[in-house]
Amino acid sequence: MFKTLRIFAGMTVLLLAFATPAAAGPQRPFEGTVMGEHGPLDFDDQACLDAGYAWRFPSAGMGQMSHLGRVDYELTQCTLPGPDGFASVGTVTFTAANGDELWLEHTMLSQLIGDFEAPDGFTFEGAWTAAGGTGRFTTATGAGTMYGYGDVPNGEVIFDIPDGLAQFNFIGDIAYNASDRSHQ
Repeated sequence: MFKTLRIFAGMTVLLLAFATPAAAGPQRPFEGTVMGEHGPLDFDDQACLDAGYAWRFPSAGMGQMSHLGRVDYELTQCTLPGPDGFASVGTVTFTAANGDELWLEHTMLSQLIGDFEAPDGFTFEGAWTAAGGTGRFTTATGAGTMYGYGDVPNGEVIFDIPDGLAQFNFIGDIAYNASDRSHQ
């Protein structure tokens, strides 16, 4: 009986050890800048329309992010004009050179620069939350802020950014499992 109890206790400890996901690790400063092409707006994106937003706004490009190095990024958001600007919710996927991905969820508020009917560009600020990823970012947690600006296609070049480009700056803290050195 005691042998059976010891085997049961040993198996329980093993199951708990292997069933518990790896800890995300210590909080680390996270910052960087990406720049890419944006648009065109998609006024027929059913997921955005079903969520009560007016259009989908995509952006993709590259940049440099701490803990990732050089990255490609894809950002998408659903946007709705309002009395204080353009409110958006969406996601950002950063892909590192080794293939690890970090996923962020974000909210932001954008302001147009210039005439509403023919704006020259926009500025924005918002917040992000880590939503996981792949490789060393599977258990990523963290939060921070984001801000940036962009030009409007076929408008004047502003902020020294050519037509149709946007710059996204990220600041915050992130925790992830860095025990797998092959992904760093």
